Amino acid sequence: MSQPFTRLQAALTRSGIQKPDGPFDDEQMRITCPACGTEQTLGQTPVHADGNETYYRCKNGCQNLVIVVNCGLPPSQTPSGGQGYFLARGPVIIKNGADLIIPVGVNAVKFPPTNEFPR
Repeated sequence: MSQPFTRLQAALTRSGIQKPDGPFDDEQMRITCPACGTEQTLGQTPVHADGNETYYRCKNGCQNLVIVVNCGLPPSQTPSGGQGYFLARGPVIIKNGADLIIPVGVNAVKFPPTNEFPR
């Protein structure tokens, strides 16, 4: 059964993770496309859903940068395969093709790229 479109900001909030400077916002999360080298926020990227997966694509169209999988399967058993960061409340899996930087207060959390990321 197909789940609704899930933005990363909503998945992080739904997981119960809190940060001192307010809600998560795709406009503040940054990633650099490995193909073209363009740094962009997730708010700048085109987003589309395919079944239970929400895809953030490079704003230049190069490749997918982030996939949010809205399901309870292990990453290797999801339609896009590979590995990812599992958030139990949701449940969702975050897959990223490059360092994903999420600001938290005056600092930032870096999610290194997941292995076997589908381009």
